[in-house]
Amino acid sequence: KKRVLYTLLSVVALLAIVLVGVITYANFYVNDEDVEVSTNLLPDKSPKRIMAIFPHPDDEIMVAGTFHKLNKDADVTSVLAAFTRGEAGPTGGLVSQENLGKERTKELNNVAKILDVDHLEIFDYPDGGLKDTDPEKIKATIRELIETYKPTTVITYDDVVGLYGHPDHVVIGKLTKEVVKEEIATGNSSIKRLYMVTLPKPMIDLALKLSPTFQERYPSEGGLP
Repeated sequence: KKRVLYTLLSVVALLAIVLVGVITYANFYVNDEDVEVSTNLLPDKSPKRIMAIFPHPDDEIMVAGTFHKLNKDADVTSVLAAFTRGEAGPTGGLVSQENLGKERTKELNNVAKILDVDHLEIFDYPDGGLKDTDPEKIKATIRELIETYKPTTVITYDDVVGLYGHPDHVVIGKLTKEVVKEEIATGNSSIKRLYMVTLPKPMIDLALKLSPTFQERYPSEGGLP
């Protein structure tokens, strides 16, 4: 029995060591020590109104935990906007390409209910075709969203590589940033903060070594500010 106990303790100790190693390794690649960490997305002394602007159904995964937590506060108003219905994405053999947009719209509606999103907006811009769409038309829609819901915090994708190189991500990030800067420049905008979803620098450095998409689309100079 003692031998069995010693064996079990050895296994537990080994698993603990492995777990600590995994956490340390993951912490290195997930965290960027040069980035200031904040636990408050919403500006002080302003209405608690947050809006996430993304191109596709499923992009809301970037803010799902945040929205779920914030929406427990009755004073928070949340808005989620998707500019396409994701109709050009892969089907995984689960649905016909013809019905994909419809099914992804249903999924997004269900997710919005789970996250207690106050307002969901889904537009019919072409999935995979935002770069070929008149940017002023997209910016006009973004302005309408801001005028309607008057967010104090806006979240979108970064405008350099759009998280991992998707052109729709880059377009929405770029145009949202332009509109927000224009709004703030007026001096009377509701928006106080803009956050852009991206990868931490250690993961970007790793992706540049391993991912052909990153190597092709990430700027050779400059990059994220």
